[in-house]
Amino acid sequence: MQTLKGTGTIRNSSGDTETVNYELEIHQEYIRSKTLDNPEGELIPGLKSIRGHITPVYFSDEGKLTLHTEDGQQFTVIYESVSGDSARVVANPAAKSGS
Repeated sequence: MQTLKGTGTIRNSSGDTETVNYELEIHQEYIRSKTLDNPEGELIPGLKSIRGHITPVYFSDEGKLTLHTEDGQQFTVIYESVSGDSARVVANPAAKSGS
């Protein structure tokens, strides 16, 4: 498991941004790949799941948002639930835009 924690910005579809604190946990699943030549198999990366929290909450009435982390990564986030000024989120790496 990898944890990303820090201060970043969240952007809505209109391009509005706000500063937020985030903590994301990235869980990597692994799949055992077996072949006739290698019946024991080897572990290969499978699905990643990314969940965490963002505070304070901005743009809670919108769908997908983009989180920019302090290390330069971008994630598309969706609020799962909002409680006070904290939101539980599901995230995926943001698609790279051609610029």
